[in-house]
Amino acid sequence: MDEVVQEIVKCDFGQTARDVVKVLQDYGGMTVGKITKLVQYERIDVKNVLIVLIKHGLIDFKAANEGLEVAGDQDFKVYDIKNDQIFNRLRFGRFLTMDLKIEGEATRTLEENREILLKIIEVGSLKGTPEMTDLAKSGYIVQAEYDIQLGLQAEEDDGEEKYKLEEELKAEQEAETSDLIVDPRKFYILNTRKFIHQIRNQELKTLAAAKLDSHGSDHIKDGVGKIIVGLFLDNSNYIDKSENFENTEILSLSQIKEKLKEMYDQVAEEDKASADLIKQLYVDEIKLKANLDRIQSDSLECLKKENVDPVTGEPFYSIKVHHMVNVLQERCCEKIIEETFDTYHKRVYKILSHRGYLDENEVVRECFMPPRDVRRILNALFQEGIIETQEVPNKSGNMVSLFSTNFKKVRLQYYTKMIKMLLNCKKRLEFIRQKLNDKSMTWTLDEEEANRNAIYKLEYFCSDLERSIMIFSEF
Repeated sequence: MDEVVQEIVKCDFGQTARDVVKVLQDYGGMTVGKITKLVQYERIDVKNVLIVLIKHGLIDFKAANEGLEVAGDQDFKVYDIKNDQIFNRLRFGRFLTMDLKIEGEATRTLEENREILLKIIEVGSLKGTPEMTDLAKSGYIVQAEYDIQLGLQAEEDDGEEKYKLEEELKAEQEAETSDLIVDPRKFYILNTRKFIHQIRNQELKTLAAAKLDSHGSDHIKDGVGKIIVGLFLDNSNYIDKSENFENTEILSLSQIKEKLKEMYDQVAEEDKASADLIKQLYVDEIKLKANLDRIQSDSLECLKKENVDPVTGEPFYSIKVHHMVNVLQERCCEKIIEETFDTYHKRVYKILSHRGYLDENEVVRECFMPPRDVRRILNALFQEGIIETQEVPNKSGNMVSLFSTNFKKVRLQYYTKMIKMLLNCKKRLEFIRQKLNDKSMTWTLDEEEANRNAIYKLEYFCSDLERSIMIFSEF
C-alpha cells in the first residue's frame, strides 16, 4: 500500500511531496529538520510541502517533547503521514458524482454543492461561508482539526488585531456566541467517512436486493427486502467501519412504520411502484411483520430481532451491518476466484468455506464432480494459498488430509494483490499520459486513438479495483 500512496502523492503534488511522504512512511513521526536531512531538499521546500499536505488533511502533527530541545531543531512539531486519507483521494471522482442527501430543506442546488466540494478537494480546505450550510449540516464537510497554516495564520491575526475597530471586534464576539452551522473563522475539509458510509449503504442495498428480492413466490415480494434493509441503513448514524459497531441502531415496529411513511412521502412522485410497496407495508402491520420475519429467517441473516417490549409486546429490530459486509467481501473473493480460475474452482471454494474441514471424498460428494477434477482443483487452490490442509488420523488409524479455507487469510491475500495491481495500473496510466503529452513525439491518428482507448480501459479497471479495495478495507 505504501507504494500506491507514494504514487498518488506524486501524481497530485509532485516528486518533492512524494519523497517527503516516503521518508515519513519509512521512519515514522519526524521533525522538519530530520525530514530535510533525509530528503536533501531545502528546508523551506520541505516546510511548504508539509503545509500543503496538512491543508489537504494528509499529514498529522503534534508537539514533540514539549519543553525539551529536539536535536537543536527549532520546529518542535513531529509530522506523521495519514495513509488512509491519501488513499481516499482515488475516490474523489466517485464522491463528486454521488447524490447528496441534504438534511432538511436545501438552500442550494446539487450542482452548486458539488462545486463547493470540488473547490475543497482542489485546495484541501476552505474557510466557512454561508454557502456551505447544506454540506455542513448533512455531514459532508467537517471542521479541520488544527490550524491549517501551522501557526503562521495565527501570527498574522495577532498583528492585525491591534488595528481592528471596536465595532469589528464586537461583531466577531457576537459571531462567536451565535449558533452558526458554519463558523466563518474555521476551516472545513471533506468528511470522507460520510461519503464511504453512503457508498456502503448502496452496496449493501444492492446485496439485499440480490439475495432477498429475486427468489420467487415463496420468498419476500420483489423490492421489499431492499426497502426494509435500506430503511435501517439510511437512518443509521454509524459512519465508522462496521467492525466498530456491528449493527445499526434498533427500531421498534412502530418506528419502522413511521419511517416507512416518511419514505413514502419522499418517493411518492418519483417512483410510483416502490411507493405502492412502501404504502402496503406501513398500512398493513401483519404484512410488515410477515416480511420482517421472512427477512430474519433468510439465508442472508441480515436482520436481527433484538428483544420484545415486556409491556406492549412490540419487537425491536436492527440490521447486522458487519455480517452483511462480510458476506459482500466473501462474494468479492468468490468473484476473483471465478475470474482467476473458473466456476468449478469457485464451487469447491464455496463448499469449503461453508462446510469447513472436508476430506477429498466428501468434497467429491458435495461438488458432484469427478474425483480427478476435484483433486486437480484442490491442488490448484492449495498452491494459490486459498485453501489449507492438515493431516488427521481416521477410524482405521490411517492419515487423511482435511481441506479448509481461512476467509481472513484469503481476504488479506487478495487485498494485497489488488493493491499491487492498482499500483501497476497507476504507473501504466502515468506512462501513457506522459507519452501523449510529450511534444517531441508524433502520433498517427490510429496510435493516438489506441493510447486513449488504453487510458479509458485502465481507468475503468482502476475504478473496479478501487471499489473492491474499499469493500475490503473501508466498509
